[in-house]
Amino acid sequence: MAKHPFRLPVCVAVLLAATAAAIAADTATRPAAAGAASHPALDRSTPTAALATYFDAQRHLNLDDLQAMITVTDPDKLQYVQIVLNWMLWTHAFERAAIAKFGPAAGLKVLGYLRSQDDQIALDDNRLKHADVQFSDDRSQASVFLPVEPDRPPGLQADRFFFLDKYILRHTADGWRVDFLQTYDCADPARDSLYRFEAGTFPRLATAMKNLSDQLSAQPTRFTSAAMLQEAWDRQLNAIYSQVPGK
Repeated sequence: MAKHPFRLPVCVAVLLAATAAAIAADTATRPAAAGAASHPALDRSTPTAALATYFDAQRHLNLDDLQAMITVTDPDKLQYVQIVLNWMLWTHAFERAAIAKFGPAAGLKVLGYLRSQDDQIALDDNRLKHADVQFSDDRSQASVFLPVEPDRPPGLQADRFFFLDKYILRHTADGWRVDFLQTYDCADPARDSLYRFEAGTFPRLATAMKNLSDQLSAQPTRFTSAAMLQEAWDRQLNAIYSQVPGK
C-alpha cells in the first residue's frame, strides 16, 4: 500500500485546518537533476512533443524544465503547484535512491507503489507513440489519452499524481504546455480544502524524503535493509500527521 496522504483517512476538519499559513513551513530544497536531458531544447511544437519533453524532465528530476513545460491557469495557485511539483520529484528521487540501495523488488516496497516511476516513464514514452490526441473545437486545448497497458497491476494508480493515462495540454504563446491544474485535478473549487491540506503537508513529506535520501547517501550502514528504511519512513509519516492542526 502506497504510503501517501491519499491512502490515509483524513477528516474534513483536518483538511480545513491546514490553512495557507502552513505553506511556508519546512519547504524542502529541490532534488539534484540527474543527468542531461534527452531533449536538449524544450519542444512545444505539438501536444505529444510537449508531453515527451515533460516526461523527460520528470526522468531527470529537472524542476526548471518541468516548470517550463506546464501552464498554470490560476495565478493564485502558482505556489501550490510549486509545492506539488517538488513533492512529486522528491517521491521519485527517494524511490530511486531506495531501489539503488536495495534493488527493485525491496526498494519499491518503501513507498509502496506497484511500479517504479522510472519504469512508468519508460512505459509512458512508448505509450505516447500510440496516444489518441483529441483537440477542442478551437484547437486551443488537447487531451492526450495514453493506451492502457494490458498487464497493468490492479490498484496501480494509488493517487491522482502518478500513473496517469490522460494529460490535458493548452496552446500558449510559445507552444503546447501541460495544463497542470486540469491534468492533476487541482482546479475544483469544491476540493479547495484538500488543496490546502496538500499545500501544508507536501513540504513536510518532501523534507522527510530528502532527509532519508541524504542518510542513504551519507551513512551507507544506517539502513541495512529496505524494511528498516520503510520503518523510518513510516515514523516520519506518523510524526507529520500528528502535527496536522485539528487531527
